[in-house]
Amino acid sequence: KPKREIEIRLARNGHLPMTARPRRSPYIIEPLMALSFFCLAATALAAPTSADGILFRDDFESYPDTAHCLEQGWKHQGSLDLLLVRDPAASHGGKACLQFGREHSLARKDRSYATVALSSGTISSGKLVWDSWILLGNTTPAHHPQVSSQLTLQALDSRGRVGPSLSFTSKRYNRDRTLLIADGGKIERRPVHFPVDRWIHVSIFLDLDKGRWGFEALPEDGRLLATRRGCAWRNADFAGVGKIRYVCSYANINDGLRDAVDDIVVRRGGPSGASGPDLQTGDPDSENVSVRTEPRHYRRIDPGFYNSSFMSWAGDNLVDRMGLTEPAAMEKRAATLASLGITGVLYNGRHFRLSYQEEWPRIRQYAARVTAVCHAHGIKVIEHHDFTIFAYNSTPLMLDHLDWLQRDVRTGEVHRWACPSNPDFIRWYAAWLAQYQRQTGVDGYMLDEVNFADRTTCGCDACRASFRRALGREMPAWPNPKNSFDSNAYRAMLRWRSGIAPAALGRLMDAVRRVRPDAMSMTYCSDFSDSRIAARGLDLTRSAAMYSSFVGWEVMIAEALNGWRPYLRGLKLRLSDGNYYDIPVWSLNREMTTPDAVYFAWALCQLGKHSIWYGTRGVNTPKEQESLRRFNTWSHRMPHQYARCLTDTGLLLSVQTRFADADRKFFWHDFAGWTDMLLKNNLQFDTLLDGDLEDPGRLGKYQALLLIGQACLTREQCDHLLQWVAAGGNLVWTGKTSLYNGAADRLRDFRLAAATGVHYVGSRAGPFHITGTLNGLDVDVQARHAFAEVALSDSPHSRVLALARAKGSPDLPALVETRWGKGKMLYIAADLGSQQVELEMRNGSTYRCREDPAIETLIRTALRWAHPRPSPGNIEAPQGVVATLYQQQGGPEAGVIYAHLLNATGKHIQPGYRAAYGRPESIVTPAIKAPIFLHLHARVLGPAELRSPERDRSVRIEGKPDGRGGTTFRLPGKQLATYLQVRIPAAPVPGQTPCPVPLAAKQATNPDP
Repeated sequence: KPKREIEIRLARNGHLPMTARPRRSPYIIEPLMALSFFCLAATALAAPTSADGILFRDDFESYPDTAHCLEQGWKHQGSLDLLLVRDPAASHGGKACLQFGREHSLARKDRSYATVALSSGTISSGKLVWDSWILLGNTTPAHHPQVSSQLTLQALDSRGRVGPSLSFTSKRYNRDRTLLIADGGKIERRPVHFPVDRWIHVSIFLDLDKGRWGFEALPEDGRLLATRRGCAWRNADFAGVGKIRYVCSYANINDGLRDAVDDIVVRRGGPSGASGPDLQTGDPDSENVSVRTEPRHYRRIDPGFYNSSFMSWAGDNLVDRMGLTEPAAMEKRAATLASLGITGVLYNGRHFRLSYQEEWPRIRQYAARVTAVCHAHGIKVIEHHDFTIFAYNSTPLMLDHLDWLQRDVRTGEVHRWACPSNPDFIRWYAAWLAQYQRQTGVDGYMLDEVNFADRTTCGCDACRASFRRALGREMPAWPNPKNSFDSNAYRAMLRWRSGIAPAALGRLMDAVRRVRPDAMSMTYCSDFSDSRIAARGLDLTRSAAMYSSFVGWEVMIAEALNGWRPYLRGLKLRLSDGNYYDIPVWSLNREMTTPDAVYFAWALCQLGKHSIWYGTRGVNTPKEQESLRRFNTWSHRMPHQYARCLTDTGLLLSVQTRFADADRKFFWHDFAGWTDMLLKNNLQFDTLLDGDLEDPGRLGKYQALLLIGQACLTREQCDHLLQWVAAGGNLVWTGKTSLYNGAADRLRDFRLAAATGVHYVGSRAGPFHITGTLNGLDVDVQARHAFAEVALSDSPHSRVLALARAKGSPDLPALVETRWGKGKMLYIAADLGSQQVELEMRNGSTYRCREDPAIETLIRTALRWAHPRPSPGNIEAPQGVVATLYQQQGGPEAGVIYAHLLNATGKHIQPGYRAAYGRPESIVTPAIKAPIFLHLHARVLGPAELRSPERDRSVRIEGKPDGRGGTTFRLPGKQLATYLQVRIPAAPVPGQTPCPVPLAAKQATNPDP
């Protein structure tokens, strides 16, 4: 046979094609086929150079022992023998492999080298590809994974000088798994949690003319483990490739620890495909473990929690209390709260409930009294307690149920914290709550701390059994989360953890709802949108789906005016849960210290459509309460239940992407910066969940979609996106969007690459100078943050609009436009948002935001590019005037449009300012002299009415046709002092009707626990 016929290129599950090699057939009917392949392989080994450019190939299958291996040209050095393993189970798909290591312990720091010369001698020009399979470590007889070694792949020139060098290394006990990359004279350490005792395919690509190289590593499961492009030679004197070498060193050898290599091919020429092997589309889907958006599991909600406002019934949440139980005091408190417009209270009789078992009858008795007196004043009661933390060691209940306690997964040490995985505890707690509901009649619950104590818990028997059922393996000890997100196993563990508390709380609320079907569950997460919180396994969206009919945010921003951008950003992002699940949302305004600051925060909640829980600051004295009464009892507030943002722009906040990396730079800074620019420029938008992309019917409302660094998308979501674009939608996608699958595994290329022709090459650090033209505007900006290096394949649909330049670097595509059906897509390679983002000002935080006007202009231009048709509503206002638009999509005011305007022009924070909780905040609201223009592309049915709790009378303004089928209202700037509401009767705007809430299939009702 011609030698080239044995080099059949096989696309393996869409990944890097592997060189065909003989495999043992399990079927008796195929021995001749296996023998034919074996003979072809032997022929190739006898004459490794072929017309196809093969410089070296070895699969080790024809060698009977190490001596024959040495006869084939392999050289070795070091105290360890080179073992040719013939056990098929130990080799990669064949009969043997080259193994480093013995069955017995040897001296520490042993090292061995295996070197072979390329058959054609020194290759000093052109391109090479070096493929091999490597195996690192093994499992002990007790089935514990281990590797305490370093396996290095090196290219040498004819004089033995080292060129590209790539090392996989790990310390003893499987710690600190790392990839070492020789890059430009230095060694880069990258945490890469490679699998132990599993084969990994490593490809090294060498461009000898340019002195650059790259690599990628793919384990057998198909996910992309690591990749780099454009690396420089480590040794500037390196002159071509004459040899390849494997270096293995051990820090410790025991229990048969071994490293191995198999199936080696070195060939001339560049990688197949116009864009290189690392740019081929591949799909190592682990979609069965994607973070899917759950449907809502409960049927009924209490609409009385829309437009609500809360306070604690008595005392402070930091202490245990049983105050205000005397009838006269209770009546006075309820009457006072009602006069302040408070519609709900949180009752906390002995917060750490498990430590007060002897007081449970009295707690229930008092709760029933509080509920009765509050209901008489139209106030709802939320039972607020912690039922998992045993505050005192001597609690008899804890001593009787030590098996309920959480355990440190590393040491087995117990915590005074009941485990939400424990079925006996949850069954007992559910029965307790059902009895409490029958005896008290409360309206809802805030059940604190039904979760894990910290990142090291829980390793109790129930958790281990749950982990085993969910993931099919034994529970490992949690590694350091900062260095663990590269591990699929770690992310899978996080997804498992994130489901434990919602499942437990779902069972608890099921028990309560069998007594009262519309019982509300009030829950929150301070940092839901922050990627760092994923390391704790918290997922507010899953909570909203499974049990919580009232989700919210504990605002920990120190100042309302100076922090209005991150404040309103958090409110807008949490509306994604409210809109998707059709439930009310709330905000705990705990850090507002003066009456003016409390009012400003109240106004922000009007812009964000949130109910309010007032903290203890700024609402206690008679003067403070009089101020609160003025706006909290205002009767003209927009009804929340049927209000939806009047917009045709969707911004995806991907929960899937939050589980990809704990580093905020991965996506959060860029995403939050774009969000800030939308808010600052009064560009209306909805925040979407992953589920909005899972059902193509949910995207019909939008003319434009923004996917800002939303890396993790499933194939199904991308298919729906492309269908939406083909139907006329306009997509802006940036950075690493679609480079990861739904389980946060790196893909070989963008999922959108096939449609756009935009292929991912690698990531680069700024600065880059971007120039070009977008939507008729000349682009000239400095991108100072991360930049995605991409290559554009031949595509009739795509064109480069702007290029990026850096010193010593060729021009790179920065903006790429793709026409797709009736719509279009714009890819932005630069991280623009990180320069514009304003991070949350918490206690001790320092303000560092320094915006770039050129980047803001580019973002605005990209948004105009995405809106060739007029939006249903927009606002032109002086800088610092903030506005949101809503339309009533049902209810008694169907069609009515509400605009909320806030005067934030007095914001005075400067870089270097340090925030502090409790510092009195001065709210400055300069007079607005310029007019404000409200443009509505809607059928207006009457004049606009301008209202505010700051004055008794309203003002009417007539609109004028704008010549484009819409109406424009010119609002005098002087009408806006701090907050202004504009109410306009109108017909419903077509296409704005919300999609039906996704509901889970009805579950069979179980009897009470």
